[in-house]
Amino acid sequence: MAGKQKKVMNMTVLYILIGVFFVLLTGLNIYAYLTIVGMSRSYAELGFISRNFRFEFKSANDALQEILNGDKEKNLDKDVWNPLKKAEDFIPTLKKLEPSLEDLAKNIEKFKETAQEAYQESDLNIKQQHFSTCERYYETSVQKLDIFESKIKDVIENEMGFVRLIYIILLSSNILVFGAIFYVVYQNNKQHLALSQKVTMENAPANALGAVVYLGYYESADAMKAEL
Repeated sequence: MAGKQKKVMNMTVLYILIGVFFVLLTGLNIYAYLTIVGMSRSYAELGFISRNFRFEFKSANDALQEILNGDKEKNLDKDVWNPLKKAEDFIPTLKKLEPSLEDLAKNIEKFKETAQEAYQESDLNIKQQHFSTCERYYETSVQKLDIFESKIKDVIENEMGFVRLIYIILLSSNILVFGAIFYVVYQNNKQHLALSQKVTMENAPANALGAVVYLGYYESADAMKAEL
């Protein structure tokens, strides 16, 4: 009786462990999924905003150079201030991703001040010096974005390494769970087989006695027929 209770207790513990494993597997799977989705969204948003910011700032910088070189088809308001305004509109979102990118707004403001001075300057050498300063503000902004994007890539690589570890754990846990389930089924079948064999062995004497009685009855019946 004590042996049976011990087996029942062991099977109960095994069932509980399988349930715990299943809950942990589900939790890890959800965490891995949310991590991948979150990283994908953040990086996609950063890539979109960064490309547009770079494009608008570069457009303003190139247009300013052409205007200072005497291009009459370019207009300061349309071709410089307007792209700069569009670039500025992306800065609040970039600041949410990285507060240090607030310097981008300062660079654009300094770019506009220096560009205005260059536009109004009549001396070509000084005009070129002002443009070189504007170009440095543009290049500094691009470098800041490059540094930030590099940091984001490193973070994503680290996170993906952690996610890979999670999936290795998930795979190992799946193997353990299926192994435990197989063990439970095997043990149950083994116990049922042992119980069936035990019942057969216990009933063997009674079956043998019944067979003897049965044969004895028919032998007696045959003997009585012979006497008649």
